[in-house]
Amino acid sequence: MIDLTPQQQAILRQFALDLPYFARHCLKIVDKVGVVKPLEFNRTQRTIHERIEKQRRETGMVRVVILKGRQLGSSTYIQGRLFWKTLFQSNLSAFVLAHQVESTIKIFGMAQRFRRNLPSDLQIPLEKDTERSMIAVNNSSYSVGTAGSAQIGRGMTVNLLHSSETAFYEAADEISVGLLQAVPDAPNSEMIFESTANGPSGFFYDLCMGAIAGRNGFLMIFAPWYWDNQYQDKVPLLEAELTERERGYYSTCKDDGLTLNHLAWRRRKIASLGDQEWRVQQEYPTTIEEAFITSEARFFSLPKVYAAQKRKPTKDDRDVFVIGVDQGRTGDSTVISRRKGMTIEDFEMIAPDDGTERDMRLAGRIAQIIDRENPDMVVIDTTSEHGALDRLHELGYPKRLVKGVHFGEKAIDPTRHRNKRVEMFFSLKEWFEDDRACIPQNQRFMTEIGAIPVEKYSSSEVASLVSKDDIRAQLNFSTDLLDAAILTFAFPVKKKLVDKNENGGSIGGVKKSVVFNSTLRSTRRS
Repeated sequence: MIDLTPQQQAILRQFALDLPYFARHCLKIVDKVGVVKPLEFNRTQRTIHERIEKQRRETGMVRVVILKGRQLGSSTYIQGRLFWKTLFQSNLSAFVLAHQVESTIKIFGMAQRFRRNLPSDLQIPLEKDTERSMIAVNNSSYSVGTAGSAQIGRGMTVNLLHSSETAFYEAADEISVGLLQAVPDAPNSEMIFESTANGPSGFFYDLCMGAIAGRNGFLMIFAPWYWDNQYQDKVPLLEAELTERERGYYSTCKDDGLTLNHLAWRRRKIASLGDQEWRVQQEYPTTIEEAFITSEARFFSLPKVYAAQKRKPTKDDRDVFVIGVDQGRTGDSTVISRRKGMTIEDFEMIAPDDGTERDMRLAGRIAQIIDRENPDMVVIDTTSEHGALDRLHELGYPKRLVKGVHFGEKAIDPTRHRNKRVEMFFSLKEWFEDDRACIPQNQRFMTEIGAIPVEKYSSSEVASLVSKDDIRAQLNFSTDLLDAAILTFAFPVKKKLVDKNENGGSIGGVKKSVVFNSTLRSTRRS
């Protein structure tokens, strides 16, 4: 520093404090056509930088999750950021985790290129230089790893973390829990998770939803595909020839930079992928919801599920009120679902109870609900336990009101559905088709819905689904909320309607009953 002129010292200070300035003058990248050029931030990179820096100024730390389209430059920005920080600050450890070996090699190669192309005055000597790590004489390190073992990240302590393509880790839940613990809640620490979407379930999806809801301390940054002007055709589409979906995109996003040239590129991209529009929506999302709702081979129509989540509940005197009770196995919670016509209300959770009197306690709670809320039917999962159901019958609650169902029992129409569980799933799927369907803003419920793969059919056209155990292995928890919800579709339901006279009494003291089926037909107005 003694040998530097005042002007050189000012430039060096700006390098240390201004990442865009440093990147523009000192970092070199290889662009998409193989040309080595300075790292001049594009729109996506500028937006990410501005929002990260704002969070850092406000909180002293960085906790960010980035949902993005393909090849917008977010990973390049993050690598530049980590390299910049470890170059100008001592005693920092930066760690990058990629989803594949090839990506790991590519990311580390980017850091090595940054170093090779630095001005000679900035090339701090290295104490260690291996295939996956660099340690400089300022005691700051930069290393990379591949998300293979579920144990990676455990036992580590790092200051700067970049998790790349998190949604595609094979053991994302276990790995990410270890990574979250590896970074202390300390000033100047940073955690950045970035990925394209991979369906509405798993750690990355939950991290995004928690960030949007403001529950987990992470900042959500969404980068849509059209922020990259390279995704444009020279010849634009004409407004008159836009499809309904394209018109929706254009009217909503043209003020954000979406052009008719972008839409021409998008249409051509869909055609090149065999008209599989869902692939383009997932890899090149226009909205956050589109990124997650378009994963391949899901049982439920996820656009309809998201629409139901946004909808306000409707009320009708003819609505059936059905309660589903999914009894927790050992160590699991019991979940109670209330469906009133076209509205599924938020769930009641009862903590795991492995005591000898748990059946009696559950029966007592259900009895309270029946007495206070007057449901038309209560359906209890008796796949593993019968005690609560038997106790309620002993207490005098009739079998037409309180019913038990075994998920593996015979379906009403065994030529269509393999068993009762499959039948109930199809009833819920059909229920979502109604434009009055309404479900709660419950992140776990959405995760469970999104985890159900598409149905399979036998040679005789009988539908079946993946087993509960297989889905639990994927999620690392049971689909308790979803199971409670489908129980409300187990049986046809009788709705008791009482005609009142002007004084509020029943006409002749007679109660009229109307039969409502438990499928979609049960709730549609005649």
